[in-house]
Amino acid sequence: MKLMIYVLFTCLLFFTACVTDEEVSDPDHVEKETSDISKEKESPDEDEVVQVNDEDEVVQVNDEDEEIVEVDDEDDLEEVFDEDEEKFCSDFATVFPLQPGDCVPDFTIPAQDGVTMVTLSDYRGMYVLFSSFPLANTPVCTGQMQTLDSMYNDFISENIQPFGLNNESPDKKEGWCETMGIENLLILADHNPKDAVSTMFGIAGSMTARANTVIGPDGRFVMKKACANATCIPAILEDIKNLK
Repeated sequence: MKLMIYVLFTCLLFFTACVTDEEVSDPDHVEKETSDISKEKESPDEDEVVQVNDEDEVVQVNDEDEEIVEVDDEDDLEEVFDEDEEKFCSDFATVFPLQPGDCVPDFTIPAQDGVTMVTLSDYRGMYVLFSSFPLANTPVCTGQMQTLDSMYNDFISENIQPFGLNNESPDKKEGWCETMGIENLLILADHNPKDAVSTMFGIAGSMTARANTVIGPDGRFVMKKACANATCIPAILEDIKNLK
């Protein structure tokens, strides 16, 4: 009896070993399992986001419903900013009065309220008009500034920033502007130091000369035209429009 049990147990071990060896040696079986594993690795989930990082660009790939977003590198962004800077002059003139094409030095002067400060470089990219006059509270100068204020939005719509200008202090202008009913126009005071801006423009004197001075969008001096009365305001608007 013991001998019979021993023989049966030995046969069972032999049969198990044969079956195991057959499964391992079956190439089709091994290839199928390997293929299934590879497919699982090659197929990401639908919601998976794959990011590819590179020194020159970053590309983000989302699922089918997402778009591909490309971000340029820092060098490209710097080139854009450099191109913008090249539009504005920096070779500031040191000899006055300015001539057409000269780069106008930056300056800051107060408006009629004595508080609002106007800096030329804040208007880069626009034409800037300085309509100068001799004396506040005089008939011709009043008509000139009232006309400029009434046409203010006409200038702005043409990318032109208009200002009034003379060498009197703000306290000579604030009450005058209220009397004239000025709504938008800033009338600048070239008084401290006196005639600093007017000297650059060639309009300085005991009284500021009546003229229209134009600075280009790049910060360069464009032209200066004499002005007799209020009719020079619509005329200078047309002159600047013809420059474009």
